[in-house]
Amino acid sequence: MEAKPQFTSLFGNESTVWTIKKSDLSGAYTDSLVYGGDTIMDNMHYYKFNSFMGPTFQSECVRYYAEDTVQGKVWFFNAEHPVPSLIMDFSLEVGDQFEIFSQFGDTFEVIATYTDLQGRYTVEFDSPIEGLSVPENFKFIEGYGPNRGIDYADGSCSSLDPYALCHYKDGLLAGHASDPAWALACQVPTRDIPMDNPISVRLWPNPGTDVLHIETGTTGRVGVQVCDATGRAVLAAWGTGVLKLSSAALSPGVYFIEVTTSEGRQTVKWMKQ
Repeated sequence: MEAKPQFTSLFGNESTVWTIKKSDLSGAYTDSLVYGGDTIMDNMHYYKFNSFMGPTFQSECVRYYAEDTVQGKVWFFNAEHPVPSLIMDFSLEVGDQFEIFSQFGDTFEVIATYTDLQGRYTVEFDSPIEGLSVPENFKFIEGYGPNRGIDYADGSCSSLDPYALCHYKDGLLAGHASDPAWALACQVPTRDIPMDNPISVRLWPNPGTDVLHIETGTTGRVGVQVCDATGRAVLAAWGTGVLKLSSAALSPGVYFIEVTTSEGRQTVKWMKQ
């Protein structure tokens, strides 16, 4: 007889995406983890996730996650860490300790368990996330995951203390960072629009110098990310109509401009002189 789920799953039935802020929060770039299929290991169902550096550059880092929604537990493994590690546990109570598997790994103590304003059961630890306008404690959040990111480093894909900005399930925003400084980052999904649905983008001047104009012809909201050749997002903007970006601070070289609307997404190469 199958046990009845007690907790909301972190994963959607069709698609799941985490957008994360990596490295130093005040000046870092956004990456994403995108659902890429399933696999079975030791009779346990795992979700496979591909890692994207910046908007479109898929890395070689593949991660696998499994969950038990009855006990509220999540396991993780990848090529460098082949033995599944427990990375989330809702059975913890106040006073319990949990060793966080991360670059800054330590044993943190549970200081509170509660249901938040969105009705999500939360386990809160005593380790604050710095670099935010209001420092936030490390948490496990039902249906969202660890708020310090569900992305973990390995030898081929370094990830310095990532912070989860938003989590999409089946195209809908399932949760987002509590810090208002990153609210805009979750208004335009960067991974849920299929790559085979390109939109028309006019970009000028190309090559350019200090100012970049972007036009899509859509009347809705437009999201733009400017990424360097390594996939690192160096500039972002949101708005309607023709977007005008100041590119004066960018070094000369080749950049990739990802433009996202409700109708689709397109990436255009641009050269800064």
